Amino acid sequence: MAGSLELARKRVDAFMAALPIERPWSFDDFIGWMEAERGRPIRLEPVNAAVISGAPCGLWIGREDDDVVMYAAGASAYLRRHIVYHELAHILRGDSGLGVDLAALQALAPDVRPETVRSLLGRSGYDDEVEQEAELLATRLFLADSGAVSERSGVGAKQSVRVSRLTNVVWSRT
Repeated sequence: MAGSLELARKRVDAFMAALPIERPWSFDDFIGWMEAERGRPIRLEPVNAAVISGAPCGLWIGREDDDVVMYAAGASAYLRRHIVYHELAHILRGDSGLGVDLAALQALAPDVRPETVRSLLGRSGYDDEVEQEAELLATRLFLADSGAVSERSGVGAKQSVRVSRLTNVVWSRT
């Protein structure tokens, strides 16, 4: 396990180094950048946590014309941001599949037409390597987000940018 975690960290480090977006970024700027890169909108949708097993998890639905990222409606802004970054990490990595039953999708998102779904990934744990690596990448994306620092610590915008930069320097040397 330690060897696979080390390999995952190296892949995430390389991925972060190759991202062509200036750090630190804001949450909205990062989503805007991803929309521009993909040429399609990304919709963020809160859903009833009980519908997604009550766990702090998310769901990504890749459709023909857009991406929908769902998160537990009751999640704090801080947790919501991390959940969304996790799902965005799957998009960035090119993960795909139908990890959730399409019938269950209809209960979760009745306005989503199943025939438009091209990719569907959901999570409630981190048991496999894909989920672990997506979580590592989400953490790195989260740490590069200047707003995440200020939300959690209460520091101002200028200080949160400094903390984000410092965090990324320290992370890249560990």
